[in-house]
Amino acid sequence: MSLGTRFSGEFYLARSPEGARPPAPGEVVAPATEADVPDLLRVAEAVHGPGGRTAALFTDRLRRGLRPYILRHDHTAAAFLWVGLQRYSIYPLRLSLLLAGGAGYVFDEATSPDFRRQGMLGKLFAAAWEREGLRVAVACIATSNAASLAANRRIGFAPECSVVMSRLLALRTHTVRPAEGGPALRFRSFARPGSNPVALSCRLDEHGLGDFRMSHQDTGPGGGDADLDSA
Repeated sequence: MSLGTRFSGEFYLARSPEGARPPAPGEVVAPATEADVPDLLRVAEAVHGPGGRTAALFTDRLRRGLRPYILRHDHTAAAFLWVGLQRYSIYPLRLSLLLAGGAGYVFDEATSPDFRRQGMLGKLFAAAWEREGLRVAVACIATSNAASLAANRRIGFAPECSVVMSRLLALRTHTVRPAEGGPALRFRSFARPGSNPVALSCRLDEHGLGDFRMSHQDTGPGGGDADLDSA
């Protein structure tokens, strides 16, 4: 980032999976392991193209405790999503998300083009919700990604707030706008070269998303992913 940068994300909240059909005959949803990375990568390449995701990225996520779920149709990998627990850093927004017990962060949802419009995302989300014992979940989606926003609404997510991170020279401004209206929250900080741990943090628990404040937790790429659509 040099003179000016702006990232905008929509936080969508779910309190239960909705509209999810059970897996069809021949479909299996299960947690993925390192042995499944080649199948995860095949789906990712079908969606994002070569290099959009890498085996190293998926392996690193697994080793950091992030939870992938994969759906196979007749033994062919068709779709996946990831779940973060406890803490996740959304690097483009310089935001640290603290996840209380029963709260999860859903991200990097992908369905191979051959399997779209078959409810794959809902099936994955329902399986992850049950296995992880979730009571509330949040997803952060780039404001420009209309298809992903619509897909998440279909499975039970609803708008909670938007977060915009803008930077002009060294001045960084976070603006949080509740989906239901009301005054926006604004936070300002100064970026600096090298390690830059100052970030916006918030907490997700059974009451929802809140407690926005500036923190000093590291939100470098090691804490999350560098792509807002994946985060």
